Amino acid sequence: MLIKNILIAGGGHFGKKSIIYGQKKRYRILVIDNNPNCFAAGLVNATYRDVGNLLEDFENYSAQEIIFLNYDISITLQILEQIRFEYIIPVVPVHLIAQIVKDLFRNNGYELNKNEPLTRKVATKINPDLLLNQIISKGVIYLSYAKENEICPENCSSPPNYCPNHKRNKPITVTDYLKDMFKMTSIYRVDPQEKIIYIIMNSLQLEAGLGGLKGSEIYTLLSNILNTLKTTKIPINQIELIISTSCNCHAVINFYDVVPIG
Repeated sequence: MLIKNILIAGGGHFGKKSIIYGQKKRYRILVIDNNPNCFAAGLVNATYRDVGNLLEDFENYSAQEIIFLNYDISITLQILEQIRFEYIIPVVPVHLIAQIVKDLFRNNGYELNKNEPLTRKVATKINPDLLLNQIISKGVIYLSYAKENEICPENCSSPPNYCPNHKRNKPITVTDYLKDMFKMTSIYRVDPQEKIIYIIMNSLQLEAGLGGLKGSEIYTLLSNILNTLKTTKIPINQIELIISTSCNCHAVINFYDVVPIG
């Protein structure tokens, strides 16, 4: 029987919750965290600090076994290029998809730098009821149906139409709001007139309080980016990127321009 894999980026409190989910679903589980003493480190079957050794051994582990890679989260792209995952569960305080896309561009000779003008331009168009925060100097915007200082419970099931925790209607999910705003019907769109690459990754509700990204969509995203870099008629250094990860209730959006390395 084929064993399916999940990747958990982060070994803290929510990393443990993700591990429990993975074992219930009989996945082979890879956890990545740069802290050797993270919460999840005490739950694992094996620990690796060398990526090559991990890749060599990974298929030998069984369903429900937990493999810990004690490494910086920037290794995620390299892992994704070698192992197929059913889900990727980001439980780290960084925008993981943005990190992966930045690393893919870097591997192909380009840096992604924060784009303050584009951040500012998009921020002015967002519904104020959804705009939680905008940090123009870092090229990032946060959307949420929760307001500042409101805390969502850990076991929230994220119902799409109404928030029972904050007693608030949600006329549209945040993911659908962004798709409408950016004129998207899939996770990836290149606008040749605007010279913008739009990316929206939807975090699926795996269980109450736990979201995950579908592995197949991430592999499609990586393939689409590589195809764009090879075939686009837009000069690469004129391209801007808008990278979003969203769910029913929240989103993080990063804004970049592209600079050739060297």
